[in-house]
Amino acid sequence: EYKTKKGNNFSVGSIREILNNPVYIGKIRYNLRQDCSEKRKNINPNPIIVDGIHEPMIDIKTWDKVQVLLEAKKGKPSRIYDGEYPLTGILKCPKCGAGMVIMRTTNKLADGTKKRIAYYACGNWKNKGTAVCNCNSIRVDKANEYVFSKISELLSNEKMIKAIVSNVTRERTNKVNPTKKALEKIDGELEK
Repeated sequence: EYKTKKGNNFSVGSIREILNNPVYIGKIRYNLRQDCSEKRKNINPNPIIVDGIHEPMIDIKTWDKVQVLLEAKKGKPSRIYDGEYPLTGILKCPKCGAGMVIMRTTNKLADGTKKRIAYYACGNWKNKGTAVCNCNSIRVDKANEYVFSKISELLSNEKMIKAIVSNVTRERTNKVNPTKKALEKIDGELEK
C-alpha cells in the first residue's frame, strides 16, 4: 500500500493527477498553471509538453490506454446539496468515524423504468477508496425515517425533556460561575 510523504492515503484527485502526468512517458510539461499570482492557480488547457532527457517509465501504448479510461470516466460530479439530505456529515461511518456523504445509484426496474436511490456512505470511502474504508452505506429514506422517529420519541418523553433542560441549565451555570467569580475578582482589584 502506497502512502503520501506525510503517510496519508492518496486522494482520488491526486491519483488522477499522477496518471495524467506525461513525465512517466519521458515528457516534460511546462505552463500547466496559469495566473500563478492568484491564490487559486487555474489549469492551463494548453500546457507546453516537450521530450525530456529521462527514460520513460511506461510505454506510450499503456499511457494512451490510461488516458482513454480516464476520459471515459470524466463527467460532472453528481453533487447536489439542496437541503434534501439533512443527516449528511452528521451521521458518522461506523468503521472509521468519517462523516457520511451522499451517494446515488440508478436501478432499472422490471418494467424498464429507472429509479434513483440515494444513500449515506462513508466520506473517506467515497473520496479515497477502499484502501481507507468500506462503503458502509444506508439508504437515505431508511436512515432519515429511523433518526426522525427516535427524535420524535425523545421529544414526546416528558422525563427526557426535563433531563435535557436540567443538563443545559447546569452547563450554563457552570460556565457562568467561573466568569462571574473572575469579574468579582477584577472588580475587587479595581476598588483597591
